[in-house]
Amino acid sequence: MTEDIRSKKWSSIGCLVTITIITLIIVAVLGGIYCYYKHQTNQGINEASKRISAYLEQKYHKKFNVFNGHYIWATSSYTFDASPADDPEFKFPAFISKAFDKGIGDLYMAARMGREAHKMLDPFVDAISKNNDYAAMYGASAKLKDKKEEEDIEKDIRRNSLTPLQAIEKYPGKIYLNTGISYALDITYQNKEKIFKGVFNLVEFLKQKGFGYVSIVIYFYPSNVLGGKTIREVYGDNGNKFEDKYWKERTYSVGIGNKRLMEIKKWQDIENCFSKRDSKTKRWVKMKAF
Repeated sequence: MTEDIRSKKWSSIGCLVTITIITLIIVAVLGGIYCYYKHQTNQGINEASKRISAYLEQKYHKKFNVFNGHYIWATSSYTFDASPADDPEFKFPAFISKAFDKGIGDLYMAARMGREAHKMLDPFVDAISKNNDYAAMYGASAKLKDKKEEEDIEKDIRRNSLTPLQAIEKYPGKIYLNTGISYALDITYQNKEKIFKGVFNLVEFLKQKGFGYVSIVIYFYPSNVLGGKTIREVYGDNGNKFEDKYWKERTYSVGIGNKRLMEIKKWQDIENCFSKRDSKTKRWVKMKAF
């Protein structure tokens, strides 16, 4: 009986040792595979980084810093952040991907143009509230009947790095400007005049400059919906997920296209572009503010 107990005891210990050894072997193998692929990935990222740097320098004739490299297994591609060596605050994405004709691409010009649009619009956007985040872009108006002229203007803007004001001065009435602005701001009876006057000042500025096509879309979110963060901080944390998470929280909007732009003569006219989101129907309803 005692021998049986001892036999079972040693048998259990033997099983435990065997399982432990097998587990250690599996962990070691998986660890080795992980280290190998991590090394291979890091090596690939370093090589891709050098390729991106050479590509950007050759394309734009200046030095660039390339960082934050990531390998995307699903698409066998690389993504990086980059910035001009003489302007490290300005960042834009660059890629090595089959999605591009030559297997490599970047958004330098688009980011630069967006930045120039921001420089022009920031004083007007921030005057309403600095708790904002927005995108803006400009270029040759798609309303031009001559598509060859549209292409030539667009190439000129990008090739010569024309700012919005330089572009509109060179091609009056032929440049578009689109902007979508989000504010974390409660609209009340007390502050609506300030807000509408701020939008009116933006409209007047764009009308005076003579843009050929203008689109302004503004959304207002409740100030308490972002958990104490600014809308820019939340957008930075969530990237494109910001819209998915907070879209339904929008309370008011202002939409202004070319036709409406010409009808605005005084700040009170902004109210004609003002809508409230009906929480029940999920639709935007035109309304007189308060």
